[in-house]
Amino acid sequence: MVKDSKEIKYTSALLSFSFFSSIIYLILFVLFFGLALPWGLVLFIFLGPSLICFLIATILTRIGMNNGNKGLLYASSGIYLISAFCAGDPDWYLFQIAPFVFAVLVLVGTLMAKEEKR
Repeated sequence: MVKDSKEIKYTSALLSFSFFSSIIYLILFVLFFGLALPWGLVLFIFLGPSLICFLIATILTRIGMNNGNKGLLYASSGIYLISAFCAGDPDWYLFQIAPFVFAVLVLVGTLMAKEEKR
């Protein structure tokens, strides 16, 4: 016997906006600093942990949205915060702003998310 298995998916405009904006942020970051060799390579080395955390948080956001797991969405918000703290020197405020903004977007989007049964 197969029970009625209803998959849950969380939909929120903020979560979708956060996911697609973070993809654009990562692509632009890699594109612009990849073209600025050798200084771009130096920035990649110093901001590597931040970018890795940012990428992991972006992936967790998408998985949490599709699988309907709020725990992954909260973890994603926390990893965005870790990404901001891994951005290195406190004088580099430019690289710390985006992870804080995305952390707030994912957190608020998670709190406002509606369950959608498929």
